[in-house]
Amino acid sequence: MVGIAGGMAACGLIPVAAAFAFLIALRAGDDVRSLVAHNHLNVKLAGSYCGLSDFADGSSHQSVSDVGVIRSIPGIVILTPSDVVTTRAAVKAMLDYEGPVYIRLSREAVGSFHEEHMNFEIGRAYRLREGTDITIAASGAPLEAALEAAKLLEEEGISAEVLDFTTVKPLDAETLIESVKKTGALVTMEEHNICGGLGSAAAEVLGEHYPVRMKRIGMEDCFGESGTYKALLEKYGICSAQAVQAAKVLLDKEIGG
Repeated sequence: MVGIAGGMAACGLIPVAAAFAFLIALRAGDDVRSLVAHNHLNVKLAGSYCGLSDFADGSSHQSVSDVGVIRSIPGIVILTPSDVVTTRAAVKAMLDYEGPVYIRLSREAVGSFHEEHMNFEIGRAYRLREGTDITIAASGAPLEAALEAAKLLEEEGISAEVLDFTTVKPLDAETLIESVKKTGALVTMEEHNICGGLGSAAAEVLGEHYPVRMKRIGMEDCFGESGTYKALLEKYGICSAQAVQAAKVLLDKEIGG
């Protein structure tokens, strides 16, 4: 499929190749790298059932390493929309962009957290909540948990800024650095292995330009399992409670106090 999409792009068409996220990144990985990326073909890759959202099929079909794999391949943009609005806008932006793009899509229904007619830009992070004590950066569906964590922290007198990274590559380093210069600490949240995804990308940027205390929330270098979607997110800590706890630890606040 990806090979055929490459041929179509070479003929001037704009193909969208859609499949399970882990299949795009791994089984078709040779064509993604050697054909699409190496020749900078205008192919759009849609990886569905990302993260743990294929909860019923178990770890074999869940995709917790796709961003890390594709992020390491030169020249591919990675989009991680977080809600209905950004998904719709990201698809349009992807089709308008000249070059290879990978968009990460969830199986599960998601809410709406952005204004309906937002100005979506590839490579831009969006500040959904202003804060002064800690930054919570999310990509994809965990944005909802990040916003919920910010509300819970506010009840305890902690001001959390929430950033939505609808693009993981190229990462909006300017917005990230601007935010952590104000807050001094960072929690990242993603439905992906903490190795290679948003947390890694943020750590790379801050390590070079503005180191701060940070905590990466995601899959702790492990595979998932079968279960309900909510139960899996809670078991692996991709939830508001884990974000609240991480924020308190970074700020030296007493847990539960």
